[in-house]
Amino acid sequence: QFYEDDFHSDEEDEDEEEPGAAGDGGDGDDDACIDAMASFVSESREWALAVQGFLIQHCRGFEAIDENRLEWTELHLELQSLMEGLLEAELAKLGVSVDDFVTRLRAHQGTSKAAEELIETVIAMDDFHSFKQMMLRLKADLEGSSLPQDTLDQFCSRQ
Repeated sequence: QFYEDDFHSDEEDEDEEEPGAAGDGGDGDDDACIDAMASFVSESREWALAVQGFLIQHCRGFEAIDENRLEWTELHLELQSLMEGLLEAELAKLGVSVDDFVTRLRAHQGTSKAAEELIETVIAMDDFHSFKQMMLRLKADLEGSSLPQDTLDQFCSRQ
């Protein structure tokens, strides 16, 4: 299970946008850019390995306590930076500036499922409470798995 799903709505899998539907009514270039970025976040190996690797590497240090540790805040900031860097690099490959992309997202907010999912991802990335809950869920899942502890240690040491 990919825990970046916590950065998306639960409705994500229900209504997959059909190919070609992106060009109905708006600027096709905007739609293509938004669709490409949504695909990058939801389907790319690069995103999954970087984000999932980070989450797995650091989740075991989280505890279900009311007080939030400074190290957790620092990890949240690291994850934000990692995700922003991945998004910016992908935008650069598409030849789109961050400002232009934000303008495109805003223009399609409420009219594009892909735009809504990307907006939710960015908003969730900024929310520490969501991050902490995601880390606690992942930790519980890993502790409940039948993977030997050294398997996780080996995975984390490669990151």
